[in-house]
Amino acid sequence: MDSQAQAARALELFHAGQFQESLDLAQTLVQIPSLVGEMGHLEGACLHQLGRSKEAVASVRRAIAADPTNASYRSEEHTSELQSRQYLVCRLLLEK
Repeated sequence: MDSQAQAARALELFHAGQFQESLDLAQTLVQIPSLVGEMGHLEGACLHQLGRSKEAVASVRRAIAADPTNASYRSEEHTSELQSRQYLVCRLLLEK
């Protein structure tokens, strides 16, 4: 399976509520330069869903630092399933 297919699978796992499995795959894929923004954001979303908010913020910050022009971690479409109050606070903090 190529990296784009694996990234799609990681997102499917997230939407299926399989946060640990999605996290495991995202943590592998975040090492690929073309996926660092998207997978770093997904990693953060998984960590958030697993109750690991501090790690989630750090993960998203790393994704932004590594790929500041990638809008995937700020896309409303991409984050529509992730709209808890705590997650929105994390996003607002990161945008400052």
